[in-house]
Amino acid sequence: MRRGFPPVLLVLMATTSVQIGSSLAKGLFAVTPPQVAAWLRILFAAVILGIVFRPTLRGRSREQWLSAAGYGVALTGMSAIFYLSIQRIPVGMAVTFEFLGPLTVAAFGSKRRRDLIWVALAALRVVLLGISPAPLEPVGVLLALLAGACWGAYILLTPTLGARWEGFSGLTVGFWIGAILLLPVTLATAISGEYSWALDPGVWGMGLALGLLSSAVPFPLEMRALQRMSRATFGVLTSLEPAAAALVAFLLLGRWIEARSKREAGSAVRALLEVGAKEATILRDGTEVAIPAGELSLNDLIVVRPGEKVAADGVVVEGSSAVDAAVITGESLPVEVGPGSAVVGGSVNTTGRLVVKATAVGSATQVAQIARLVEAAQPGKARAQRLADRITEFFVPAVLVLSMLTFMVQLLVGAGSTFAL
Repeated sequence: MRRGFPPVLLVLMATTSVQIGSSLAKGLFAVTPPQVAAWLRILFAAVILGIVFRPTLRGRSREQWLSAAGYGVALTGMSAIFYLSIQRIPVGMAVTFEFLGPLTVAAFGSKRRRDLIWVALAALRVVLLGISPAPLEPVGVLLALLAGACWGAYILLTPTLGARWEGFSGLTVGFWIGAILLLPVTLATAISGEYSWALDPGVWGMGLALGLLSSAVPFPLEMRALQRMSRATFGVLTSLEPAAAALVAFLLLGRWIEARSKREAGSAVRALLEVGAKEATILRDGTEVAIPAGELSLNDLIVVRPGEKVAADGVVVEGSSAVDAAVITGESLPVEVGPGSAVVGGSVNTTGRLVVKATAVGSATQVAQIARLVEAAQPGKARAQRLADRITEFFVPAVLVLSMLTFMVQLLVGAGSTFAL
């Protein structure tokens, strides 16, 4: 990891990764107990970090092991206890109480009064994002506060861990300690009868996504950031996480809605194509011959008996009947047709025998043309959506660049890092 990255950027990258991971793995919390979800997250993070950094365990001092153990306990509490709290109180309020941990670190770590103003504003922002009028269960509130205390401990212990262990070795060992701590709880859950999650490959896949994006990627970024910024500044920065959570949620929701609309449009196309007849009966030298509908040619004389579908667009040359074209045109009642009347492929003959001269077959029929129009519309976007995407493409990076420039200018003129934020 390059040292050229500003620590503020590292924290923002870590926050974004955490929220993306949580959003992608949200289904994990619906099919596993919270302690199992926390164990899967920590376990997969430990495996990934172990493969990447491969720490050496021999010859470690007592201080190194104590710092790694404390770190492991803190990060385990952050995950497991928080997941337990959101079982009892709304997520927004759980986050609000949990953020008291890093905000307390920021408040006690600030040495100037004006820094406390930014801490207070950060606290207000967290409260406004998470406030809920519903009554709260005291146990849930207590668990959220305990998770916040673990978060505060994590902020305090991370720089020490980074100083006592080379690179990210201590962080990796801390995750393995956390996975071991939660293993008995996970096994007890399985023994008690809640083991169906262990047989579901999807659960393990979501656990991998959660471990990678919510732990293995962001925690090293945060460790590097905490080695280059004060704990107070880091505590204030973490208050951006609820806003990041909301932003990521909106972005992923938009993509999900777009993907769902495309799937539904595709289903509509397939259903529309199913409307057409599979076979047709045509007159050849006065004899009725059954052929696949795809072999029809222009000017073929198609025989349509009651209850059969018209195999192609055409004009009635013989017979009279009532034709039901509701699937295509939306008309609620069958339409009477006779010689000279136009009929649409896919419509249903209801009463008499008809002979229809084909005027459009295959891809030239109205049904096929409608299907092509629907398919062509799938990748397209409304003008307002294109405008919003265009603004997002340039506006968001511009705001980030301007924010970074403002932060750096404040530092150059002598303002403290917390004030510059």
